[in-house]
Amino acid sequence: MGGKESKQFPISIEDASKRVTDAEKRRLQDAFRRLSSSSGLISRQVFIREVVGDGLPLSLAEQIYNLCNGGLSNNSNGSNSNTGFSGASKGLNFREVLTFLVLITRGTREEKIKFIYGLLACEGGAYIEKGDIIRHIKDWENGYVPEAIALLFSDTDKINFDEFFRWLDGPNADCLGISRWLLFPNPGLSLVNKLDTPTFYQTLAGVTHLEEQEIVELEKRFWALAGNSSSNQVDLASITSLISPPLPPALIGPFFSALDENEDGHIDFKELSCGVSAACRGPEMERQKFVFKIFDVDKDGLLNRHEVLTMLSCMIEVRNQTLVENDREHPNVENLANEIFLNCDKVSIEDYLVWAAKSKTLPGEFAKLIYQLCHIVLGLRPPNRQAEGDIVRGWLDREEKAPMAPGQIWYLLNMDWWSQWHAYVNFSIDINNVTKKANKQLSFDSTDSSGNHVALDSSLRPPSTSTASEDASRGSSLAVTPISSPHASRKNSSNLPQKPGLIDNSSLIQTPSHKVGSLTGEGGKLKPSLKLIRGKDFELIPERLWRALIQWYGGAPALPRQVIRNGRGEVELELHPLSVKLLKHQTVPRQPTHVPGVVGGYSAAAIHAGGGAYGGYGANPPTTTRRYHAHQAAFSRRTNIGQIEEFLCQRFNTKPEDLRLWHFKDDAHMKLLVDPHAILEELGIRDEESLLVEVRSRDGTWPEEISSLTTDRRSSSATPALNSAVQNVPGITGLNNLGNTCYMNAALQCVSNTKILAQYFQKNCHLHELNRTNPLGMNGHVAKRFGDLVRDMWAASTTKTIAPIKLKWTISRYSHNFSGFQQQDSQELLAFLLDGLHEDLNRVMVKPYDELKDSDGRPDYVVAQEAWENHIRRNQSVIVDLFHGQLKSKVTCKVCSHESVKFDPFTYLSLPLPMESSVHFEAVVIRQDGSIPIKYGLTMDMEAKFSDIRPFLSRLSRIPVDNLILVDIVQSQFRVSATEDQKLKGLNGSCVFAYEFQPLKGGQRQTGIRQPAPQTLPDIQR
Repeated sequence: MGGKESKQFPISIEDASKRVTDAEKRRLQDAFRRLSSSSGLISRQVFIREVVGDGLPLSLAEQIYNLCNGGLSNNSNGSNSNTGFSGASKGLNFREVLTFLVLITRGTREEKIKFIYGLLACEGGAYIEKGDIIRHIKDWENGYVPEAIALLFSDTDKINFDEFFRWLDGPNADCLGISRWLLFPNPGLSLVNKLDTPTFYQTLAGVTHLEEQEIVELEKRFWALAGNSSSNQVDLASITSLISPPLPPALIGPFFSALDENEDGHIDFKELSCGVSAACRGPEMERQKFVFKIFDVDKDGLLNRHEVLTMLSCMIEVRNQTLVENDREHPNVENLANEIFLNCDKVSIEDYLVWAAKSKTLPGEFAKLIYQLCHIVLGLRPPNRQAEGDIVRGWLDREEKAPMAPGQIWYLLNMDWWSQWHAYVNFSIDINNVTKKANKQLSFDSTDSSGNHVALDSSLRPPSTSTASEDASRGSSLAVTPISSPHASRKNSSNLPQKPGLIDNSSLIQTPSHKVGSLTGEGGKLKPSLKLIRGKDFELIPERLWRALIQWYGGAPALPRQVIRNGRGEVELELHPLSVKLLKHQTVPRQPTHVPGVVGGYSAAAIHAGGGAYGGYGANPPTTTRRYHAHQAAFSRRTNIGQIEEFLCQRFNTKPEDLRLWHFKDDAHMKLLVDPHAILEELGIRDEESLLVEVRSRDGTWPEEISSLTTDRRSSSATPALNSAVQNVPGITGLNNLGNTCYMNAALQCVSNTKILAQYFQKNCHLHELNRTNPLGMNGHVAKRFGDLVRDMWAASTTKTIAPIKLKWTISRYSHNFSGFQQQDSQELLAFLLDGLHEDLNRVMVKPYDELKDSDGRPDYVVAQEAWENHIRRNQSVIVDLFHGQLKSKVTCKVCSHESVKFDPFTYLSLPLPMESSVHFEAVVIRQDGSIPIKYGLTMDMEAKFSDIRPFLSRLSRIPVDNLILVDIVQSQFRVSATEDQKLKGLNGSCVFAYEFQPLKGGQRQTGIRQPAPQTLPDIQR
């Protein structure tokens, strides 16, 4: 307490920092950040207004600021270097403000008296002068100077710190206002406002063993789990695949139930926080209580024999996961259970804890697994670097010993980062152990030199490594050093390495040669296998461990690789999947060129197919399509076409029937991939080859077919490639959609698949019956074009798809209703086609005139035969033979009852669709007594009127008809329903409201007591 040190700040910055928690420090930093300027300082005015507040006298507040800012300099050989205060005049930094706040809230009595002395002492700080203290006290106490001050300076005008301390620490502690503020209990001096409602995170931190920051990080993982669930909640289905394996399948439900405290079928964030805290924080015995909770399935606080047997079986299974095959144990579960039930019928939690303390191996390994699951899967951050190392290495060791299965995903990790992480968690690499393990476990496929995978024994995971010399001798392209996954060996070192930064795997992948992005998540194409060595350049870790490391450290790119079963049935990790180019079609403008005699509004394909021009104007198609490199993608060489199509449909939001794939090399080498079970490797698709993704256009056409037609490439290899994919069957031939011509194709398929008619055109019979002089016909053009189309569709060597352009052009020539490319009625085109075929093939060259006789009561078969003979004298064709019939009609005179029967020819009959005869709507009945409204679903005749609704509802609700009033609710406003005579047709699917309304009885007189008035519509609305 010497004079030289008395002017220095009572506590150091380092000491002040130790007196606050990390959470308090972060909160104060946030508040300071909001108040500070861009330079990171707060000014004198801000300090006085926001830190010390308006309750202190201004002169005292300024004196405190000067002391904190170093404005009151020390004596000649003193300095404030040990306090760390800047002494700057522009403001205070955070450390200075923190030190002041800690002093006044958590400083000792001696430190606070020393602070008061510093405020009152002279510039050197060696003593307090009588005149200075009186001047300060008058300013701070509104002119009042206590009598004790005069007694303090009765013998001298100056006092040092020791004298001041003895005076203020005694009975005079309450004589000064500042001493009463600092030396006596003051609820207002606190770093934590106890009146504030604690935050959600603070509340959880108070009831668990978790820190606030751990809870914040845990919440991020919680919402990620909920977001990946179909129910948007953390339910059993959403975490099953995440926890099992390694958790035995029999424990999936019990583990979930142990977390689901309220048993509502999903885990909320509070339950997750409390659960992982119980499972991972606190002493070992407390964590074992959570284990007991998992096996207590009936939640009675006791383990019965069945529960104990399940517990022992699962614990043995978990224990064996950490052992190699030869070291695994299979003890008799019944014998172990008998030892537990030796002195009891049921096992209480106390009995279990005693057994767990004695048998450390089984319960200890199981508790360790739960500990790892909560960190790796559920998102809890490890409390320290040593725990992190135990968690990651324990998880990885278990995965390495488990059998490998196709479909699993492993991630590549940069070896530099991996080694830095091992150094951070205080692990060293045991090279001898790794070498023995590598030589013992590794097996390569010596026959495959493609370098795109690591072959594994079925009992090994992840892919182990052989020595570099062994690999070179076997000719494998994946060279490996003896340094595999480092094994845990604690290293005693006082100089702990720094925490590794972001994970950076960019050194493992090639520089992309394409500017387009990848549609798949492979992360990039790895460098050639001869340049990448496992254990030197990269390491392999399982998927869930990768996601945990990314959550803890961040980084990119992710390099997932899949475990597959190759063509020889061996399990392997595919390091180099096939990288393919995905081509798509793009519509580009086409330069118009003048073609004399082109039909207006038709495509060039129609012009070529029509064999000439029709009309006097036209133009080339306004657009054309081209193929372009749209995306890059990586697929396993064992992926089939169906899986790729399903993936592409999801990414492109396309229906499966609107997408097809081509193996594209060039225009002369295209092959349609139609077999969904065909595998890329068997199809001969190589790395960096192209797959053309063809998506059907909005008008129903395929870009490749239209492009082939418009560029007159009908005989090119694209069409044969399409047709050779499936064996041709006569008659099974598709018709290209020329642009909204599906209505025409449907009619043509129906007519062309009429067997007798198809044989008629196949044998060219129509060529002998063409009637080119029929004024009602089309000069035989329709029959000729239709016959050509039928022959093409039924030819054995025909293509699988045909563009009916010539027939479309011919029909458009004779019927302007079908001249464009708009949607039309298929039945109308069918009627036109049959009539045109009949007139073009009519064998009657000159139609005679015949007058049809009256029936005159003759038998129907005589009248019908006479009418049919008259019809065929004018109409004889294959269409008449196949499609014409007779329709009988009878007319009866109401006066003389004379009947006249007539038989008229017809080609088709139009059948009306059945019409809905009822109207369906809802009616909500609201009773006057305030009971719950009842909704009725009503079905009434469409010709019924609004006046029929109330009687109907009255029978259902048993409310008198006169007491029901119908209203509509439009935009939250009541509206009187339609008139009583209006029909219910427009009410279908809507909702009406019926209110019970009881009017006053007629003749009722008012009494002294005022009767309530009947409710009106405004009353009901209010």
